[in-house]
Amino acid sequence: KVSRRVVVIKPDGTAKVYPNIKTLREELSLKPPTVNRALKSGLPLTRGPLKGWIFRDVDTPNSAAYTESSGKIRTSDSPD
Repeated sequence: KVSRRVVVIKPDGTAKVYPNIKTLREELSLKPPTVNRALKSGLPLTRGPLKGWIFRDVDTPNSAAYTESSGKIRTSDSPD
């Protein structure tokens, strides 16, 4: 679905939520296969200008480590 919200997590831990995949692709100049692979795998990109960036659906359990209000990644060491 192109209408699902996506969170992009940079290597420094900062994150940004995009309202849909189309906006994400346009703002970051990414091609559909790159976004699709990144969302399916949940792993950081391994090459290119966005190396190390992680893409996740906001409304899935895989993004439970992300809290939209703080814009930071929650780790087991971080207090709630």
